[in-house]
Amino acid sequence: MLISDLAKELKVTENFLLKKLKTLKLKAKDGVLTKIVEIVLRDALAKQGIGEAVKDEEDEAPKKKIVKKKVVKAVAASKTAPKKVPKKLAPPKAEPAKKPVAPAPGFLAGSAF
Repeated sequence: MLISDLAKELKVTENFLLKKLKTLKLKAKDGVLTKIVEIVLRDALAKQGIGEAVKDEEDEAPKKKIVKKKVVKAVAASKTAPKKVPKKLAPPKAEPAKKPVAPAPGFLAGSAF
């Protein structure tokens, strides 16, 4: 929507709308307001008593009833299931002592070839 069209609709000057845009830190590109900027501007002006605020689209649409389905849990199965009992941890096992390794046959320590 153009700023000039909005000014005519609300019976205010364009300069007033431009100043209001500046105070809201909003901009109009080439004199055209985007949909969201127009909504914010109209809401701000409605608080001052100029025009009416824009109604949300959700309010205009008829609300549909939400039907929730009940979730049936298998209660009987959970009651008959055995309860898990935590197992007692066994004490850590000591590492077995290492056996000495016998030298390979035919090899004598300290002998030269």
